[in-house]
Amino acid sequence: MDLKTVICGVGGQGVLYLARTIYQVATSRGASVLGSETHGMSQRGGSVTSHIKIGDYSSPMVRRSTSDLLLSLKAEETAANLTFLRQGGAVVMNAPPRFNLDEGVKGALDEAGIVVSRLDATDMAMQIGTAACTNLIVLARAVAKNLFPCTSSELRDAVKAVTLPERLALNLEAIEAGLTGE
Repeated sequence: MDLKTVICGVGGQGVLYLARTIYQVATSRGASVLGSETHGMSQRGGSVTSHIKIGDYSSPMVRRSTSDLLLSLKAEETAANLTFLRQGGAVVMNAPPRFNLDEGVKGALDEAGIVVSRLDATDMAMQIGTAACTNLIVLARAVAKNLFPCTSSELRDAVKAVTLPERLALNLEAIEAGLTGE
């Protein structure tokens, strides 16, 4: 595995849990993984980011214009983190239907060949019964679109390894929603 990923969201969205899940996927494959989190005002709903490098790297921070993948758990955080993406990278963005990226941003993404996959993961999670599953729905969508290099089985196994027993059934349901939902 060789992948640079940035996860963005706000406090309470499970950015750190999602990073831990990705670390588990990588280590279960025997890959080296480095990560760094920026918490900001996470206790008060402020921006939270996590940088993850899987492969032979010596620093956990993802430099601007080098990330392969941006996982955005909150649509409003997407634009501020697009600068991390490399040409030809990809974004999986949790966004309600009414949210639109600025036309200039859309043009820049198209010009850079950046693939954008958007879904209303929060609504999908609420249909499961809790918004807390939004993060896993976003990651599962990245897996389904072949933007994150693991199988659905590897993702399920990683979630089983890092999830408390009382949350496991919901988290596995969230993965299925992200893998199959549109």
